[in-house]
Amino acid sequence: MGISLIRNTPLLPIAICLILGIMAGFSLPLQHLPLFLWPILFFILLFFTIVADKYPRTQSALLYTITITTGCFNAIYYQHKNHSDALFPNTAVSSGIIASEKSEKPKTFAFDIILTENGQEIKCYIAKDERSEKLQPGDGIQMEIEEFSGLFYVGAHHWQRANVSTDGLSAFSRARIVSLRIRHKLLERYRLLGAVNDQYAVLAAMTLGDKSSLSKDLRNTYSVTGASHILALSGMHLGILYMLLSMLTLSRRRRHCIWSQSLLVTAIWSFAMLTGFSTSIVRAALMISLFAIFSVGFRTQASLNLLCLSAIITLGINPHVLYDVGFQLSYMAVLSILIIAPLLKGEKEIMVERTEWGFKERVFRKSKETIGALFRVSIAAQIGVAPLIAFYFGRFSTYFLLTNLIVLPVAYIILYGSLFMLIVPWQPLSSAVIGTVGILNDILTKMNRWPLASIEGLHPSVLQVISCYFTIACIIGIINVWKGRRSQYAAIRWDDSASLPAT
Repeated sequence: MGISLIRNTPLLPIAICLILGIMAGFSLPLQHLPLFLWPILFFILLFFTIVADKYPRTQSALLYTITITTGCFNAIYYQHKNHSDALFPNTAVSSGIIASEKSEKPKTFAFDIILTENGQEIKCYIAKDERSEKLQPGDGIQMEIEEFSGLFYVGAHHWQRANVSTDGLSAFSRARIVSLRIRHKLLERYRLLGAVNDQYAVLAAMTLGDKSSLSKDLRNTYSVTGASHILALSGMHLGILYMLLSMLTLSRRRRHCIWSQSLLVTAIWSFAMLTGFSTSIVRAALMISLFAIFSVGFRTQASLNLLCLSAIITLGINPHVLYDVGFQLSYMAVLSILIIAPLLKGEKEIMVERTEWGFKERVFRKSKETIGALFRVSIAAQIGVAPLIAFYFGRFSTYFLLTNLIVLPVAYIILYGSLFMLIVPWQPLSSAVIGTVGILNDILTKMNRWPLASIEGLHPSVLQVISCYFTIACIIGIINVWKGRRSQYAAIRWDDSASLPAT
């Protein structure tokens, strides 16, 4: 399995080596080494790699060593940069721009604020009162920040609204502020159309990536039942948007295909910016963008390579994202789906011409295939993320299969319905979408009360998590070897039977 996987997915060992290098850069005491030594080491290794062209295995080993060195340098440079940059300017009053919806706490409102002096983004807690309740994304603010145990706090009388200049910010930050203002208007439209309380919270999280209104009980309900993934914008959400836009713009002519794919990629990244650039949405946007680029050249089958390439790009931009829980869960889920889901597919196929099927047979066949695909994807994703969920959250959802059979079809209805709801604010459609969200919440709330809805108190160590994934990899390898031998044995039997004389 390992050799064939590396041959079919050459970017996989590159991504693994990059991850190992980043881990070494963050964990080993290498920060005191002069930065100029790393480029020298890189060019020395590159020279020996070029010279060793007659020794493929040595050349491959050197190439992997270069990748590890690059990851290590990237992590060390990231630490140097963040250590040397002062978070706050040397002034008593700091200026910033609100960059998130407010998240209500017992005594404060939590905001993400972009400091205009240096472009840094911080999580800041502002004392709760009538003035802070009216703050919106894009509002300028001048404040005196106090730090307590790593938390940034602004007192009730230590801030005021202000017309803050954005000239010192990057073009990306300015575009993000504009997109956050647009998102706030769309969220307000949800409220005007009748979405309130938990219905509004789920609708805002599923469609626009705003989780600030999710209550602790609602988060726990979705977590226990294994439905948390639909609250986090990911590949499923962008995939739905991509398919819808593809049906509206895609042309079979290659010249038009290039323009349509460029338009689709622009729309995908605009939506990613609108929703706040979470780790899962960046991963999905990168994969869809790479898929669109390769589809222009009619190369769309290397899904695992695309996943590895998106991970390499993401880690190259920000190596510290490797330790983000969302990054780990997102990539492990997709990796498991790509590797494990095909192994769960049955080998028997009904050899019937589609033209001979009646309407009922086609509907039954399509429903069976859809349900089977949901089962395979759910099981594969759960196998991939279960050790990480147990490590970070200490639980395992026992009804995840049933939950996915319910929430995934409903998620399609909500996503398509909310899109048309924002475009055409027709009250019956809005009521239907909001009612569907309410029904979903009620179903998951009841499932949360079922006995053994989740196994709590799981806290494996890092070594145990690694052992789990090593065991899973070994099982996958055994299944691949077994399937390969079975197919070879079937081919031999077929050849022997074909060579027998006809009687």
